[in-house]
Amino acid sequence: MSSTIPITVCHDDNGGGCGGDFARKSAPGLCYKCAKLSTLEEGSELFAQWMNFKQCVGCGLAMRHLLGPSCGSCTKHDGRASGGHTHRDYAPRIALQASQDTRAHAMDTRMSKHPAPAFAPGGPLAGSGTGSGGKLNNVAIGFVCPLQAAKKGTSGLSGDFGQWYMTFSRHEQMADVLKEVLEALNKQWSRKHGMDLENTEVELRLAGNKAFIPGTENGSVGEICTQYLSGPLSAQYGQVTKVKAPAGKHAGSAASYAQATLHLEVYIDQVAVSIEAAASTYAQGRKRAGTQLVMEDSALRQKRAALGMFLRPSSGRYMSTERGKSLSITIQKAVSVCSRDSGEVSVSWPENGSQVPAIIHSSVFASGHTKVMTIDLEEQLYVAKRVVNAGPGGNIITARENEMFLEMELIRVKVLNYFLQQFLEEAHTQGIEHYRDIVVTDAILVREIGAPSEVSSFPPGDVDGAVWLVESKRARSIIKFCGTMGHPSKSDKMALTVQALLHFIYEKSGGAKVYADMQGTKAIIDGREKLVLFDPMSHTPKSKSGLGDQGKTGILAFVSQHECDYVCISLGLSPLDADDVNISDSETEEDEGEKDE
Repeated sequence: MSSTIPITVCHDDNGGGCGGDFARKSAPGLCYKCAKLSTLEEGSELFAQWMNFKQCVGCGLAMRHLLGPSCGSCTKHDGRASGGHTHRDYAPRIALQASQDTRAHAMDTRMSKHPAPAFAPGGPLAGSGTGSGGKLNNVAIGFVCPLQAAKKGTSGLSGDFGQWYMTFSRHEQMADVLKEVLEALNKQWSRKHGMDLENTEVELRLAGNKAFIPGTENGSVGEICTQYLSGPLSAQYGQVTKVKAPAGKHAGSAASYAQATLHLEVYIDQVAVSIEAAASTYAQGRKRAGTQLVMEDSALRQKRAALGMFLRPSSGRYMSTERGKSLSITIQKAVSVCSRDSGEVSVSWPENGSQVPAIIHSSVFASGHTKVMTIDLEEQLYVAKRVVNAGPGGNIITARENEMFLEMELIRVKVLNYFLQQFLEEAHTQGIEHYRDIVVTDAILVREIGAPSEVSSFPPGDVDGAVWLVESKRARSIIKFCGTMGHPSKSDKMALTVQALLHFIYEKSGGAKVYADMQGTKAIIDGREKLVLFDPMSHTPKSKSGLGDQGKTGILAFVSQHECDYVCISLGLSPLDADDVNISDSETEEDEGEKDE
């Protein structure tokens, strides 16, 4: 039967495949995308990402950022075959961009006395024929933080914090834009109110207090501009480009023209701020809700990083390392399995495991005990992490110790996902109101084949090799729910759900496990916005779950600080009381194994 099916059709003998017909597919079997999906676990974060990748209609190649319906190779091939222009597939895209820019320039002509000519240097269509103009790749965004007027008898909004502008790449995610705006705003806010705002207390809106259409607020800057600045909604949302022409003989020159500007407002949920401020005083002094030490996560703000959107947060905990090296390496993937019955995780390295080429870049950050890089793996960009030091002494660790700590971190992630699935299922079954769109990052361990790379910083003769923990790249903007030793109560549904999840884990583990340092970031998965949890920490009775495990002290910190919310109560979780905890009597499977020995 399969012999009658053309090799250009995606299929296999087991009935798999999408059935697509790709004219330049040169081998029988599955197309590139279906072949990749067959190697991934269905329902995993990576599987969902690949499902959303665009696919070339010519050869079936799948890519995250495919331009047009065909890949470059097929575009060139079709161009040679027809004798036509090899970039004809992109003509509609260029024409659309030019049309949008022309509309913006027409508005400038009405709003400004001396706009730059459309095709003059600095004009909106300068370089549009090649698409290489800086304007097409960057957008200036103006921000204002309006607060209700305080004087009695007045109405409307007053911009107490002024107006400022920042330039962003069209590819930058709006979640990262909010992060940068918050850092700029907090420089003034903290001086007036004593504490920094958090990203859960603010949101971006379009000028005139107009909310984004649901599902669009976390897209890219370019997508926002297309939809609201020059798209069909531009008139309703009132986005205009204002250009201030300088006085004098240079009026009307190219220098007087500024690129199209998006105008946004920073909306502050003052009710949430008031609740957080009221709950932010502890015995050790005033403490920001959501931090583990006094003002830990808002200290030492740095200037905006210029290293792109794949980097980790640029707070005081992250320090720049050497940049610029990109090395080709060969890696092997570890196999990790989490038991659905017990949640026990096993990690192994297959003796004859397949070897995969990759490119690792030494360009990111050192974060506390870890060193984070970016890695190109199977045509996708990921973040790769290794442990630099362990403990307050900052002792440099060996490759073997690095592998041990990273394996512990992987187990933490897998176990967190195990409990999360139980939690979500139970809440759904009981019909309890909760934040449903939560997932845990998909992580794997990889080992460099051969001598450790220069990027790993391990000695060339280290026989244990360099091991990395690899995760999907994510936005730099993070949402912090608790610290290592601090578990504040928050009032929004997302935070209430995470707080209840921690209580659920504590109870289901028999008091032998507390998750801490919970944080996440927003991402679009399967067309839905979801919270992706990553880099969790845990506390266990014997402090053996990995770096940061504070043992009994960490467990007691959670029990004494946690406040049950409606999710905890609806799930029937037992109230927590530090006086009732007897951690010395708690036993884990590890403890029992030691007794048997």
